[in-house]
Amino acid sequence: MKTTTTKKVEGVTKDSLLNRFLGGIERAGNILPHPATLFVILALLVIILSAVTSWMGVSVMHPGTKEVVRAESLLTIPGPAPHSDFASVVSQKFLYNDRPCR
Repeated sequence: MKTTTTKKVEGVTKDSLLNRFLGGIERAGNILPHPATLFVILALLVIILSAVTSWMGVSVMHPGTKEVVRAESLLTIPGPAPHSDFASVVSQKFLYNDRPCR
């Protein structure tokens, strides 16, 4: 036995509210790019927004400690001086670390 969720009212096919809602979600999903592309776009957007808010000097107050927290750009490298190249960072962090690897 076949059941359908559409009703035929006076010659016009009328979908249920749920089918119209799901159809709208499907049409919106078909417009979106591939999930990997969407991830890269949103990651770049977060990086750009962090740089802009850091440049503007945006800060907020932490509600628990009442400490002022400033926005920091994701493009900056933390530390007293910028590192010259990636190899020096890797060697300092991983190769010459006195803690044993687990």
